[in-house]
Amino acid sequence: EVLKLIRNISNFPYMYFVVAYDKDYILERLKGKMSSKETKYTEKIFQVELPLPQFEKKIIKDSIYNSISKFVENDEKKELYNYLYENTTWGKGNVIIEDNILTIREVKRLVNSFRVSYSRLKGEIKVCDLFVLEIMKTKYPIVYSIFERDKQCILKRSGNNCYELYDNETGKRNNFFSYFEDMDKYNFKTYLHENHTQLHINELDEKNIRNILSRLFPSNVSNASEKSINNFFYTDRYFSVTILESDISESEFDEVTQKD
Repeated sequence: EVLKLIRNISNFPYMYFVVAYDKDYILERLKGKMSSKETKYTEKIFQVELPLPQFEKKIIKDSIYNSISKFVENDEKKELYNYLYENTTWGKGNVIIEDNILTIREVKRLVNSFRVSYSRLKGEIKVCDLFVLEIMKTKYPIVYSIFERDKQCILKRSGNNCYELYDNETGKRNNFFSYFEDMDKYNFKTYLHENHTQLHINELDEKNIRNILSRLFPSNVSNASEKSINNFFYTDRYFSVTILESDISESEFDEVTQKD
């Protein structure tokens, strides 16, 4: 309707329209509405296009850090800073953030979601693990909900206390006994690829999700660090956003051990 309005009165003298719009969205909405190609139609209406540049990556990171550092502990601020700004093999936080958080609106949604989860798990988790998980929750909510529901089928035990992603294909087992042990497990990355249409994700999304999962549940780790999400003693609390009745609070345990 807006395009019709512009088209029908655009010939008035001294009349100009300045329009802010998402071109991909408009082209998608125009599909099937006319016989001519959608791109040609928009060219008739918009004679001059000025694509807006993306935010500088540092602005996105600064906004995230400045917002979250207001309510996390000092040692967690340092951990988060290193993750956001240091280009390390361990972190690669800059890659995950640059690929997934593209606007200030997305920063606000991420920070608000993280604040809620952190307020209930403060002192009980690794702050960067929770932060990365919140990216998946806010950016790919359908994928997150499936992972949360099926995590026991998606993850496998490895090392002393670790979880990593189950990577065998259906029907391909290492030995006779593993067939029965792994009957209910499935390769989540393969599942994403085969069901990308139903999950409303494209090829780039798929790649980004794989990077997030590889960061949270790296392979070939023999010993998970304390409170990390891939430590199977702590995994459930990240998804339940609370300390389960069967679990022990880290902060309460530390408080008791420091008593006389």
